[in-house]
Amino acid sequence: MKVLEIRSFIEEARKMGILREIIGADWDLEIGAITDLNAKTKKFTLLFDEIKGYPEGYRVLTGTLLDAKRVGLALGLSPNVNDMELVNVLKEKLKYASINYKSYKPHEVTDAPFFREC
Repeated sequence: MKVLEIRSFIEEARKMGILREIIGADWDLEIGAITDLNAKTKKFTLLFDEIKGYPEGYRVLTGTLLDAKRVGLALGLSPNVNDMELVNVLKEKLKYASINYKSYKPHEVTDAPFFREC
């Protein structure tokens, strides 16, 4: 299972027709309200861009894990995976991890992109 990098996920969602891009939404109330309404009705993955009050390039992606199709896509599985197949794959991965977790050694770092100020 190879997890998709976020840009690849966005491109694949776009190709599948499940991505909608929202330009110029307000961060204060609109992004939350649109995301909530979408999750209850349309079920698209939403990419908010040109968010009011934020510099160019700051984007928000929502609806990435709304169903098995998107979770499968994010985890590098077939986007055609159904709910039961996804549950079985995840169950096997968790079983493997619970048996082998001690073989994973921590890798400590002193610097990473999320430690840096924007």
